[in-house]
Amino acid sequence: MTTRRRPWHLLDQTLLDYPKYSESRRCTEATLRAFGITGIPLTGSGCLSYLTAAGYTLTEVTNITGVRLDRFRFDPTKRYLVNTRGHAMAVINGLLIDTMRRSFDSRRIEFLWIVSGNPFEEKF
Repeated sequence: MTTRRRPWHLLDQTLLDYPKYSESRRCTEATLRAFGITGIPLTGSGCLSYLTAAGYTLTEVTNITGVRLDRFRFDPTKRYLVNTRGHAMAVINGLLIDTMRRSFDSRRIEFLWIVSGNPFEEKF
């Protein structure tokens, strides 16, 4: 049985063509770039360390393991760090930032965090 994939030009709401993300060597690097951080962690948990060190606050979404990526309703006003099996990606303003050149699909979420705060915003 073959799975039909949508043609690349029909993928909606992804940031695939932006050089900022498409030139990333690892999914974790592209994920951090989406949050304005440079670095190449080797694992998805490494992203957590980089984000917290940069001043972001992470809130884990519980009871999410196994939910399909295309079935979860991402709030377009929030930023998310998403881990699926062996892969990390970000959802910012409802847009999926993913180096695998796939859209919201049937991949199953293993961990999901809401990323809040803006460490780059000047405080007076």
